[in-house]
Amino acid sequence: MTAKEQREIVLESVRDGSKFHKGLVRRLFAALGEVLSRVVSEDELYVPASAYEDEEEEGKDSSESNVDKEVIPDEESTEALLFMRGCAMLANAHIDAIVRRRSERERDRCSTSSTGIINAQLTVVDEVFTVTSMLHETLFTLQSCGAQGLKAQSTISTLCQSWWHNNLMHKELLVTQLVPLLVVKTLDGSATQQDVKRLHAMNDALDLLDFEDESIEYLRSLLLKTLSSPLFLRHNDGREFISHLFTLHPSFVPHLHQAIRVQIPNARHRILQ
Repeated sequence: MTAKEQREIVLESVRDGSKFHKGLVRRLFAALGEVLSRVVSEDELYVPASAYEDEEEEGKDSSESNVDKEVIPDEESTEALLFMRGCAMLANAHIDAIVRRRSERERDRCSTSSTGIINAQLTVVDEVFTVTSMLHETLFTLQSCGAQGLKAQSTISTLCQSWWHNNLMHKELLVTQLVPLLVVKTLDGSATQQDVKRLHAMNDALDLLDFEDESIEYLRSLLLKTLSSPLFLRHNDGREFISHLFTLHPSFVPHLHQAIRVQIPNARHRILQ
């Protein structure tokens, strides 16, 4: 049996809520959380030693420049990154289980009037949220951890997106790193329409932003860059995302108008339409 097959067996056992009851979920994720807290908090064991080289180089933004820098993996960080990715996979499998159970309950109620349960936030055991929250906080650091780091980042990002879309408890606490990361991904030179689609699906999370808080200045600057991105302007998801930006906060609207005005002299006629 291959490692992948073994992994799928473990994940499927977590997805099977009838066998993997709440007591087992608590014990599993409590144990994972204990190890994970050491991995992510104590000296960031998941960051390859080579990623620290040139970290103080002037004029570079770590979230943008370190992606292109060659990162040499080492045994300790690779093991930590694989563990983090495994934690995210297990959390995602558990979410699949509880969302499926909710759907089954709703189908059982289909003959009665709507109860509104689908729109209510779904409760998740604290231990699962704790693990997911710790993983969420690593999203941007993983950008500079090489190929294994990007794989872990992608899995954790999917977990946080699933948490938001399935309306799980405390979902608003799992977007502060996620949303800026998704914006950065759409502005990357290798971005695809699918990246824009993922960001567009998180539109509602933008409504949580406090535009009077100076700490989101970096995110504001990223959002303004989307107005000049051909990837956004050419596709419906991108245009709808830009339209939503105008509804976020009155103080942000003049900056959006200015970002558009500076493009008009050199913009193609099709784009202006």
